Amino acid sequence: WEKLTKTVSDVYHIAAQVNMVKSLQELYPDNVEALHNIIAFASKDVLKHIHYASTLSVFVATDNKERIFKEDSSIDECNIVYGGYAQTKWIAEKILANLSLPNTIYRFGLLTGNSKTGISSSHDYLTMFLRGIRSLGVIPDENRDDLSMDITPIEFAADLFVELSLLREQRIFHITSTKSFTLRQIKKAILKDGVKAIPLRQWNDFIAKKELSFEENAAVMALCRLNDTDFKHLRGMDLFQSTNIKFDITNVMRELPTFKIPEINQKLLNLYLKRSLNK
Repeated sequence: WEKLTKTVSDVYHIAAQVNMVKSLQELYPDNVEALHNIIAFASKDVLKHIHYASTLSVFVATDNKERIFKEDSSIDECNIVYGGYAQTKWIAEKILANLSLPNTIYRFGLLTGNSKTGISSSHDYLTMFLRGIRSLGVIPDENRDDLSMDITPIEFAADLFVELSLLREQRIFHITSTKSFTLRQIKKAILKDGVKAIPLRQWNDFIAKKELSFEENAAVMALCRLNDTDFKHLRGMDLFQSTNIKFDITNVMRELPTFKIPEINQKLLNLYLKRSLNK
């Protein structure tokens, strides 16, 4: 530790416990106290640049009513932050904002599978949602173009993160594709795999009577926005948090104007569906 404090120039703080169910108290040691340890290390001997992986949930998992979130928008424009994970990230950003050490914050969108291969983590939220719906065999018959999720393919996010970090700019960057999948698109695609669309009331009755698996539960919670009561209690698990929201990437495009953003289209959705079935 003593040797590294004298030789390291940059610290990439990407580790976190990403859990949409656990409380602030449960996640605090890993997601906030760990940051204090990083700061202590970065402050010792040679001052080090901290590159911090945050999340766009610091905006969308709140009661902030704005529809466009810029990279330089304040995260203070809210009264409530929903869910322990988003709360820990919000606190961490506030700590970094008041830090004298050089630091860069990278707010990632919803990380999804590789846009070329479709491969993702087995606990990728979109993957769990698709597998859960397949397992249930039904999906609410809701043709909603107004419900959307931001899509950020993992290889794009990783490459962009590295390129931006090499610039060592002391600012905030949004790492997201700016495009989305709508619930209508997902429903249309998944119906081709034998899943049936049923009325929302019938869906609610079906779910209430069924003993749900882990992935089925994830799928149900992901759709909490369809029911006012569920949305109030499960908002931190809402897969469609980016509904009607635009994420600005001005800082990113100013620094890397030629960086290629992957196509977010039906072809990619079909690839994700195919890969999720094979997991």
